Amino acid sequence: MNKKQIKQVVLDTLTQYHNLGNELQLPVPIKKIAKSYSNIRVIPYSKFIEDNNFTLEEMYQYAGSKDGFTDFNAKLGLYLICYNDIDPNIKFSYRYRWNIAHELGHVLLNHHSNIKTRLFRNKLKLWEYKILEDEADWFASYILVPYAVLNETHCKIEPSQIHEYCNISSEASKYRYSDFNKWQNKLYDRYDWEMLKIFSFCKVCENCKVLLLDSYNYCPICGHNKNIKKYYKNPSRKFEDIMKYTQLENKNGVLTRCPVCDNEEIVEDAEFCHICGTPLINKCLNGDVQCSQATKSNIPINARYCPYCSSITTFKERGILKDWNDTEYDTPF
Repeated sequence: MNKKQIKQVVLDTLTQYHNLGNELQLPVPIKKIAKSYSNIRVIPYSKFIEDNNFTLEEMYQYAGSKDGFTDFNAKLGLYLICYNDIDPNIKFSYRYRWNIAHELGHVLLNHHSNIKTRLFRNKLKLWEYKILEDEADWFASYILVPYAVLNETHCKIEPSQIHEYCNISSEASKYRYSDFNKWQNKLYDRYDWEMLKIFSFCKVCENCKVLLLDSYNYCPICGHNKNIKKYYKNPSRKFEDIMKYTQLENKNGVLTRCPVCDNEEIVEDAEFCHICGTPLINKCLNGDVQCSQATKSNIPINARYCPYCSSITTFKERGILKDWNDTEYDTPF
């Protein structure tokens, strides 16, 4: 298979996992992806040793590799992927993740289709073995380090970032970094755009430093839309200076204390304070009526502007909420 065909298999694999209702983010959950196939079982060496009463040396001898292997039951069409979780150099360097991806590549690229129950080097011609290994390695690199998603982290990418964000070994990160630099000189192609569709992201307003829902067209805090960027989710990502803007006391989007007269005895289902008449629900003031999207979705309690049309809100107009850059209302996470 050529690289374009391998990338399509990777895209199909991730899309299938995403369509099962799973969230995709960096680092790619490769073990869960492999386990999502009904005909694939994934177990660590430690479990295999326990089940078969092996010593470690017997395990390595049976596996024929310290990294991992795949057994194929041609009659049942079942695969068993085993990976090394014992060797600390493999386990703590994240090399085991590459090994799982590599073995999954063998499976999904149909390297066992000619009834090979195990891809032993000594049972294949050297050129044939090298082709299969190279294809499995390309599959592992594409699925673990999706360049378009990595690029959308809006960070300066170095080998250390690839190691941290993608959870692959430092050695593998150096190779992926070299290839990533070559890729950066090209425009996104269909494959890249399809990748970005299935990975989860959040939005950040770089003007007022607040996280936004994907459905928002404008920032509800400052009203801007030119400074909103997508940031693809990653547990390792540190959002510097992200702010949390104070929420007024509320229950399901209705104030439980009047911000003007301090009335706490709010009548159930009331939209206005029965003491001073202050609105208790934040609404979009797009002329005399709310914009159509705002009528379907709640406007955040701390929104100064409608996140769908950028019109000012009830609470902003009434002075219940001050300007977003008033430090009294800015609280860092």
